[in-house]
Amino acid sequence: MSTASGSVKFYNSPAGYFGALAAIVLSILVAMKIIAINLPSSYIMFIIVGLVFIVMSVVEFLYLSRHHLDPLSSFAFSLSFGNRLKSTLYRFVALFIPILIFYAVTHSLGYYASSKLFKPALEFFEILVAIYAVLGIPYIYITLSYRGAAKYEYGDYAILTILMFKSIYKLSTSENKVVMAKYKTILANRRISKVMLVYIVNFFFSTLMCRFVVTEFEALRLAFDHLFSAAYQSYTYSNKLYTWHQIIFNSIFLVDVSIAIVGYTVASRWLQNRTKSVDGTMFGWWVAIACYPPFNTMISSIFFGGANVHALDLSDAVLTFIVYASLAMYMLYVWGTVALGFRFSNLTNRGIVSSGPYRFVRHPAYISKNISWWLEAPAAFFSPLAAVSMIFWNIIYTLRAITEERHLSQDVNYESYKTITKYKFIPGIY
Repeated sequence: MSTASGSVKFYNSPAGYFGALAAIVLSILVAMKIIAINLPSSYIMFIIVGLVFIVMSVVEFLYLSRHHLDPLSSFAFSLSFGNRLKSTLYRFVALFIPILIFYAVTHSLGYYASSKLFKPALEFFEILVAIYAVLGIPYIYITLSYRGAAKYEYGDYAILTILMFKSIYKLSTSENKVVMAKYKTILANRRISKVMLVYIVNFFFSTLMCRFVVTEFEALRLAFDHLFSAAYQSYTYSNKLYTWHQIIFNSIFLVDVSIAIVGYTVASRWLQNRTKSVDGTMFGWWVAIACYPPFNTMISSIFFGGANVHALDLSDAVLTFIVYASLAMYMLYVWGTVALGFRFSNLTNRGIVSSGPYRFVRHPAYISKNISWWLEAPAAFFSPLAAVSMIFWNIIYTLRAITEERHLSQDVNYESYKTITKYKFIPGIY
């Protein structure tokens, strides 16, 4: 985190870079069978994501300590051991309830429970429940002991969750109009509504990221199987190029979704990455979730119906240029995720980043992803239907940038950042 003029602060930690290195090295070693782990793909990836989290946490803590951004603090309210333990237990239960709700939804709702694609999400919440049940109480107690300053208590997720559930219970059981008015006011409080939205964001996207991370890992392992197969030497140039494309492509997105899972599931006083605000507009939410399953399925089927670049009759030189240009765009995309690190999340503000690709443009991930799509599906240049579909996605991502700017501009730090990084998509142009 670097300080600009006045008290404006930006988050520029290297934690994401170390996490990316851990993700890529471990995934490749396992996919190449250099490290043999006799477990299903989902459990292998959760082990890798767990190690990514540990690496990122160590680097983040060292970074914050080095810059004196998060000194140890004694418990703000001078509680006795008994009262502190009581507070710990209340908070433990409050935070456990949303986890159990997520667990119940993934295991009972047909969309998740009956789909093989979401099996990793079910397994993830099983692991999360077990970890929290064992480590939740000691973690909360230690956190209250050494990160108990009043600045943390104001936006504490557990306290706000207790108020949220208490208000919901009172509203559902009381017939007293005065009491109901009181708890409606509490439930409408900006901090409480923020926590409610945080839970929804984290649940929706973490389930998808669990699904994606296993898909990318299995595709990476398959690509390495092709690379080391006896038949590889007889492949055409195009097929060899495609194999390498898949290795690099899947490696890029393994990094992306590994860091995303950490971002969506970890918010801690120790890491200073708790959510400052959530986009509360329906339009902002619509343009964001429209880009993910199941909402993007219909449009995606039209979009990906066009010929893939590998299926076209192109010269080796042209094909090579297009493939590596598209991969370069995807690398720029994942660079944005890596720079965000523990602050990664859709629809939320968890701190303003001004390093990495964000030094040059404010929305590097959106512009790079859209350019890569045009490169990977050149049929869109010749098919009106594919072109309309592609332009539709270009508009959606432009609207995402607009809604994000509207939300983040409520933060004075983002307003300062806009004066430093003046362009949204293309340096020197727009």
